[in-house]
Amino acid sequence: CAIKTSKPHHYVARQIFLPTGPLAYLPMASLEESENGYWQSIVWTLPDDYADEYSALSDAEFMQLLTRESQHMLGEVLDVRSRAQFPLKARAAKQYVKDGLALIGDAAHVIHPLAGQGVNIGCLDAAVLCDALLHDLGRGVWAHEQTLMRYEHRRKGQNDAMMHSMSAIGWLES
Repeated sequence: CAIKTSKPHHYVARQIFLPTGPLAYLPMASLEESENGYWQSIVWTLPDDYADEYSALSDAEFMQLLTRESQHMLGEVLDVRSRAQFPLKARAAKQYVKDGLALIGDAAHVIHPLAGQGVNIGCLDAAVLCDALLHDLGRGVWAHEQTLMRYEHRRKGQNDAMMHSMSAIGWLES
C-alpha cells in the first residue's frame, strides 16, 4: 500500500526486521508537489494469520499499528491508500529455454522477497544470457539451441538454490 508520513523520507529506502517479518519502505513521488518526499510504498511480509488480522483493521487502526511497529521511524503515518494482501509463492519454470526463446528474471522464477534477491538473480540471468548471445553473434549464429541450453544450465540450479533458501528462511521466520 502507499502511506504518507509526518517526516520526509529523503528518497531513502528503509527496511525494518520485525518479529512478524520484514517491513520495507520504498520512497514515492507524489502527484501534489507539496507532498513530495512524504509518500512511500510499503511491503510488509507477514505470516498468513497476521496478514489476515492486519487486513481486517480499519485504516485508522492500521496507521496506528504501522506507526508503532515502525518505531516512529518517519513519524506518524498520516494517510494510507490502496491496501492489499496477497500470498507469497515461490515459483519456477520447468524449462527456461525453448525454440529460440529464453525466460529470465520473474518470467523464469519468483522467489520470496526476503533479502531482495529477486532483482539480483534476474540481473544475473540477463548478464549470463547476454554473454552467451554475444558469443553466438561472434560465431555468426543467433540464439543457438546449445547456447540457450547452456544459459539454462548455468542459471537454473543457482536460481533454484536461492529460491529454496529464501523460502526456507521465510518459513523459519514464520
